[in-house]
Amino acid sequence: MKENRKEGIRKIGKNGLIFLFLLILIAPIILTKEIGDLDELWNYNFARNVFDGLIPYRDFNMVQTPMLPIIASIGLKIFRK
Repeated sequence: MKENRKEGIRKIGKNGLIFLFLLILIAPIILTKEIGDLDELWNYNFARNVFDGLIPYRDFNMVQTPMLPIIASIGLKIFRK
């Protein structure tokens, strides 16, 4: 039983290292780009509205489908206070 637990911890550690490596590799590319046509800000605002409990099309207007803001709001729930 303890060996299975140790293997699980090793897998989590290995996956964590892979994620960290990819984050370090990709983050400078993304973070150094300029904000172009403000789509990033619109998407963040829609995700923030969903995070705050507002319902798309009823409480705030948007043209796109609400799947991306819903997925992004999950990230906000995880990484916000």
